[in-house]
Amino acid sequence: MLVVLGLFYGIRVPRRMNRLWPEAEDLSRAERAAVVWATRRGEPVADPGLAPSVVAYAGALRRAAEEDRLRRWAVLLVTLLVIALAVYDTLAGPTGEKVSSWLVAVLCLADLAWWPRRRTRLLDRADRAVASARP
Repeated sequence: MLVVLGLFYGIRVPRRMNRLWPEAEDLSRAERAAVVWATRRGEPVADPGLAPSVVAYAGALRRAAEEDRLRRWAVLLVTLLVIALAVYDTLAGPTGEKVSSWLVAVLCLADLAWWPRRRTRLLDRADRAVASARP
């Protein structure tokens, strides 16, 4: 499962960010890293010439968060299905299936609880970086 999800997200995330932040194509690797680092930490970027890129990247993060809000219902639905399967496995399955089913259920519940708070902190930091990038 981790291999499949790793491959899926390893392909999906860069493609998605390329679509949401096309300005990154004009930056070098080091410049992109500096912009991402500063924006995600909510700090001013060291090179003032990269300030417009900070604003663009923060906008890309906001657009990604908006898209994710629509997808959270799918995550909730999958979590409910995983819990239902875990209950079924608890009643009818062997011990290994019970343990693995509940492990996946706990991971899904953790994602539902953890990611919204993490996203909020990330967007707050991005706003701070944008505020420091604007004159």
